[in-house]
Amino acid sequence: MEVFRSWILILIYYGLLPFNEAYENQMKIDFLKDYFKFEHNTRFILHVCFPIDLATKKELSLCNQFNNVKDPAYFINDNIDHRMIRVLDMDCPSANDILMEANSTLHFTFPNRWVLLFGKNTSDVNESLLLDIDSNVITAKIFSEELINLKQPYKYNRFETFLDAHVDSVGKVAYNVNKLLCSFVNATQRHKLTYSWGLQDSNGTWNKGSMIDRIRRREDEVNGMGMAIFPNRLPAVKYLAKTSDSRAGFIFRMPALSYVSNILRLSFQTKLWAGLGVLLLLMMVIMKYLFTFEVKRNRSRDKAYNVENCDLQKGWASLSVFLVGSLCQQGVEKEPVGISGRVGTFFVYLAMLFIYTSYSANIVALLQASASIGNVDEFMQSPIKAGFLDFELSRILFEKSSNPIRKKIYEEKAGPKSYYSYVKGVEKIRNGLFAFYGEPGIVFHYVSKTFEESEKCDLQEIPTPGEFSVLFHATPHKSPYIEIFKNGLLRIDETGLQEKWYLRYYKSQVKCGASVANFVQVGIRESYWAFIIWSFGVGAAILIVYLSTKKQLSLRNQYNDVKNSVYFINDNLDHRMIRVLDMDCSSANNILLQANSTLHFTLPNRWLLLFGKNTTDLSESLLLDIDSNVITAKIYNEKLIHLKQPYKYNRYETFLGNAYANTYNHR
Repeated sequence: MEVFRSWILILIYYGLLPFNEAYENQMKIDFLKDYFKFEHNTRFILHVCFPIDLATKKELSLCNQFNNVKDPAYFINDNIDHRMIRVLDMDCPSANDILMEANSTLHFTFPNRWVLLFGKNTSDVNESLLLDIDSNVITAKIFSEELINLKQPYKYNRFETFLDAHVDSVGKVAYNVNKLLCSFVNATQRHKLTYSWGLQDSNGTWNKGSMIDRIRRREDEVNGMGMAIFPNRLPAVKYLAKTSDSRAGFIFRMPALSYVSNILRLSFQTKLWAGLGVLLLLMMVIMKYLFTFEVKRNRSRDKAYNVENCDLQKGWASLSVFLVGSLCQQGVEKEPVGISGRVGTFFVYLAMLFIYTSYSANIVALLQASASIGNVDEFMQSPIKAGFLDFELSRILFEKSSNPIRKKIYEEKAGPKSYYSYVKGVEKIRNGLFAFYGEPGIVFHYVSKTFEESEKCDLQEIPTPGEFSVLFHATPHKSPYIEIFKNGLLRIDETGLQEKWYLRYYKSQVKCGASVANFVQVGIRESYWAFIIWSFGVGAAILIVYLSTKKQLSLRNQYNDVKNSVYFINDNLDHRMIRVLDMDCSSANNILLQANSTLHFTLPNRWLLLFGKNTTDLSESLLLDIDSNVITAKIYNEKLIHLKQPYKYNRYETFLGNAYANTYNHR
């Protein structure tokens, strides 16, 4: 049975092998397409062992000239143009022989240029090759469509240079700390590239090939990059000591104060608003007394005194309008003529001038001010949206977090499509109302490159609850090197070497270099509450007009608007009541027929029938006798309304309006 199972596994492996090779070959072709576009107007010579179809050849030839040769002797021929780039597939059987021959004939020296393609399982360049400082060799190790490791052997180690210090700052600090650690324990570093720190599924299994999985199975003795401490990782690995400091948080531009508060109310304190109200009431009482006193005095002196000369004595409403006009620097139509009234009016205007000036100055200052957001609670109440670095740790900390605050930030401020690169995240920070979660040192690097000086002044950084601030080294449980590694890391930390590498690679927060405040344009957001106040005022005015009109109608006559036709022709109604019927109603004809059958068109019943422009006249079958009191109103427009009383008299058979009748007959 075991032998049979082994044969099945062998068949499955060799059955899938062509598929794996085809996928890897396609990734190599895709890389060549991108590289040909990058090295434009350059000639290539290829030695590859994967097939290239005609369409791919045409696409490659559009970018550069190339030849695909099979003879290794021609591939390293001295007659080849020195501007030619040699592309060698390391999965070819003759690849190592070609490298050895090129090495012996010094074809790795200037001006020769090489690109070596490595598959996922192909070993790196042989260390015996003579790749000197002037060599121009690029190795491309292709893991997947999105992960390709490019490097230039013997050029420089990107972990030991300060060029592009913002790129992989965590890895560079950890590399140099590991280098010191290996020197302390007299060991040699050998690095393995992994694609993940480690994720644990529901069964408690760590994803294969991850950093934690390799350490747990003792494939590696220590991690090459610092790891954060999470409870589920403690049973898998043994944490030793600090690798380096680290921090992450939300970085954003402070929004304008008008986005989070009503600046019209913030201009004065609450006590000042209350004091202003008391002052207005006191002014109203004093001015009422002064105006009333002036009117009485003028009446006593001159019996013919016109009271209209001082409209303000009429009531409190006029005084309110006077004070509001004074507050808004508008004035009133008529002013008092007496000395006492004029003195009072002058000091009212003076007090209102000081209030108006102070309020306006505060409004201008608040328009330039930024909101104060210093913690997560204030951040959650603000209109700022959030985004995260497109990174495995960001998903662990927010999307898969059990912390309620982090979960709330993800659900309310972000979402599944809120993962960005550093470049895109910093761009959205600059646009405003956006907070980006990432490593501040890298964010500040891009900020210093792209932001204007005035835009750097309102940057803010806030941490989230449970934020880790330290990364650690880890080793397998029961490893014989635990104490050695721990003592070495503690010694590196105590001597300040960890801090040295941290400060070299991590950029501090950018400083504001603007000497003057940036000009702020006033938009709809800043004027929002002004529009709200205006809307309430217009709404209140319309409501008052409606109520006043309704009150005037009720003062003239009592009326009821009824929907029930039975109640409309009820005999119990007051005989002084006038029935008003809209003939455009669907039940109008039924009401007329019912009133006709019950003799409700006779005295003392009174009717007013409203006809629209296209409504037909009354039916002649109605019993409208000489004592009926029915008025019909046919409305054509605002200026033309035809009124008549049916069955009263014919104006063409009477002498009333004779001149009009003669004119009509003549026409």
